[in-house]
Amino acid sequence: MKLNLKYTYLLASVLLLPNLFSNQVKAQDLIALPSHNPESIIHFDLVSNSGSDESSLEKFIHVDGIMGGGIRFDATNGSILEVEKSVKLAYIPDKINGVKVTEIGSSAFEGCKDLTEVTLPEDVISIGSAAFRNTGLKKIFIPKSVTRVYSNTFSNCKDLKFVFYGGSSLNIGLLTAEYDYRRVALTENYIPPSNVTPIPLVTPSKVRVITNTHLVDMDGVEGGKIIYGNATTFYANRRMVVLVDRMEIFDVQNTVTSVKLPEFINDRPVIQILTPAFEDAENLTTVSFPNTLEHIDVDIFKGAKALKTIDIPVMPCRLSKNFMLGAENLDKVYFNSDEYIWDDFGIQMPNNTAKLIAGELSPEWHSFSDIEGGQIKFDEKSGTVEASTEFIGFNVDIPKEIDNTEVKIIGNSAFRERINMRSVTIPNSVERIKADAFRESGLESVTLPSSLKYVSETAFVDCDRMHTVYYAGTKAQWDELNVQLENEDEVRIFYSTEGPVWLNVEGIEGGRIKFDSVLGKITDADKSITFANIPEKINGVPVKIIGTGAFEGIPFAEQTAMGVLLPNTITSLEENAFRYSGLTYISIPKSVENIETSQIRELSEPGLFGECFLLKDIYFEGSKKSWEDLGIFLLPTVNVHYSI
Repeated sequence: MKLNLKYTYLLASVLLLPNLFSNQVKAQDLIALPSHNPESIIHFDLVSNSGSDESSLEKFIHVDGIMGGGIRFDATNGSILEVEKSVKLAYIPDKINGVKVTEIGSSAFEGCKDLTEVTLPEDVISIGSAAFRNTGLKKIFIPKSVTRVYSNTFSNCKDLKFVFYGGSSLNIGLLTAEYDYRRVALTENYIPPSNVTPIPLVTPSKVRVITNTHLVDMDGVEGGKIIYGNATTFYANRRMVVLVDRMEIFDVQNTVTSVKLPEFINDRPVIQILTPAFEDAENLTTVSFPNTLEHIDVDIFKGAKALKTIDIPVMPCRLSKNFMLGAENLDKVYFNSDEYIWDDFGIQMPNNTAKLIAGELSPEWHSFSDIEGGQIKFDEKSGTVEASTEFIGFNVDIPKEIDNTEVKIIGNSAFRERINMRSVTIPNSVERIKADAFRESGLESVTLPSSLKYVSETAFVDCDRMHTVYYAGTKAQWDELNVQLENEDEVRIFYSTEGPVWLNVEGIEGGRIKFDSVLGKITDADKSITFANIPEKINGVPVKIIGTGAFEGIPFAEQTAMGVLLPNTITSLEENAFRYSGLTYISIPKSVENIETSQIRELSEPGLFGECFLLKDIYFEGSKKSWEDLGIFLLPTVNVHYSI
């Protein structure tokens, strides 16, 4: 039966007094649940579980996910009746022998001293009296479908530290450290809004109940499931707010073998890793953190004895200096920044042999000459481009093969928020482009192969600058893919074309250029070019545009000296076309009508010739006034020569 909410807590408190603790339970420890959202609220039920014919239920069976022993299962009502006392981990599956698991029976796990972790499936609605009493339980995930928890369910669970709950409110009949842990909405930049009061902690108990969490299978997490939820932060006086627009990783199942955390979950950046995270994950060998990470908690690898490598692409702004302690067999830490930054944090290595590899990423990350400004992360098993470094550059040509493995998938959020990107070419081996792959990037043009079988509807969301798509297939094939584009009416789509291609062109010395014969546009060039006398036509097509970042160099790298002569057919020079290059001189014809100024987040950038430190002379076919009207930023050491 379901008791009236008004009396549920009074009855629960009466039960708590004799059953839970020898110390007196204070009134403030028994907090009434919110009256709204009744589907997510836990009720205490005094009706004992009804049994089935015991003669048919005496046999213990072994179930995948339940380790260390067998269980007795009642298939008539989906109830786990009893488990063997030797059980150590219980990752209970959705179904047993085809029957949904809906109930954990009274005293089912009672006395399992070696039991440390339990996760319950989404269809469980009831946890019986004393179900986990006198166990070695440390942490448990309870889905929001649960509607009954008895007051003595976790009695004498002396090692219990974490209860992860899928609903919004949970009272497990214990003195918990936090109550309604995740109910306050939150804010940007860790500043609570004036109309929200952060919730104070309730009691100093060791048990932490974290609500609104999720237990899921996740791409990049192998061997088990992961628990995540909204990120949190604390203020003075131990007050806390929930950041509902950001995500936090709480835990993984102990069977997990490798973890590559995504930058985004449900369209929200992953910013924090909370204790216990990878604690006691004895099979875990590799962990790769996302670019979005801001905080790493203490002792997250405690007991992760098999961990060999950690990959840190960016240094979080907040982290515990002993976050790696417990990973006693750690071999390598890849840290993609300078060693002095690592030293400034005073981070402790877990052993004397672990090696810090500064300025590098793990071997899964790859650099290519046709991918500017950064690296991509590739999973050989699935053929997936999983991620990219934050400052990946203007023009990205993804190779067809990486280490002799075909590239088949562009993964979730692989190039998300890469605002420097202007064009991408996807090879004719890729079959799938997954959710948010290029979301909120600076893409203006994209080249797609006919090999594509699926493009997520969110792959190009908020690519507001997109104006050109080259598709190697037919219009009918394109329509079948149903690719969703921002400002679709303004995007030009060219069918049955391979898009821009790399060419060796007479008059251009030291390297190749990439030419778009549809638009008459040079979109990219090798960094090794020393002289470019660009012809008026390439393969019979007039050269009209020098594209965004076409001759751009590498920031802060040594610049290769280069001279450029532009033909009279050129009408437009796009933003950053020569930025960071070793340009020494250039001739600009009077046919040029448009020179773009770089705009990043409404801030003007140096643009066309920015950071061209070797540039000495510009020969402009026009007057001084015409030149000044173009508004080009130049270093004071550059001489402009006018023809009029």
